[in-house]
Amino acid sequence: MIGKEAKEKGMASIDEVYNILNDRKKSSKPLTYEQQVTIEYAEKFKMGIKEYNKIEKKLRDLNMLSDYSIIKILEIMPKNLMMLRQIVTREKETFTDEQLSQVLNVINNKG
Repeated sequence: MIGKEAKEKGMASIDEVYNILNDRKKSSKPLTYEQQVTIEYAEKFKMGIKEYNKIEKKLRDLNMLSDYSIIKILEIMPKNLMMLRQIVTREKETFTDEQLSQVLNVINNKG
């Protein structure tokens, strides 16, 4: 994609990236090097769309996190409070350990 402009910009989950690139791979044009590396990465770390949507909905229901943080949490799937705290440092507010534990419970219980 070097030297080309993006048609639109926005946040996308690993699953969405994988689906977009997989559809593009099936078209007549071959993937660029960057797209090929990205689809290989996404293939390793994607989770099922149903599971992703279930966890995403529960995280949104907590009404604590921005879209950016929710997507990053779903990409990284932090295992402890320290990792989660690093992800949510971009948020405007600070979270208590109890609030972050709620988020971890949602992740660890897979929704």
